[in-house]
Amino acid sequence: MTETYTRTISSRKATKKSGEDAIELDAEDQLFYDLLKSELDVLLRNPPSGSIHKITTYSRAQRTPLT
Repeated sequence: MTETYTRTISSRKATKKSGEDAIELDAEDQLFYDLLKSELDVLLRNPPSGSIHKITTYSRAQRTPLT
């Protein structure tokens, strides 16, 4: 008989660990990211309906029928 379990990790430790994996950007890349971030945040919060339609259409086309 095999016993399996999952260790529980506090959210604080998980957040701290994910921050350790962060990539350091040079000044030019950081500036580029900062310029795009505000526009990407707007798209994330309020995506155009056309984008949602394209994503769902693509998703449906990728599904294989269960036959």
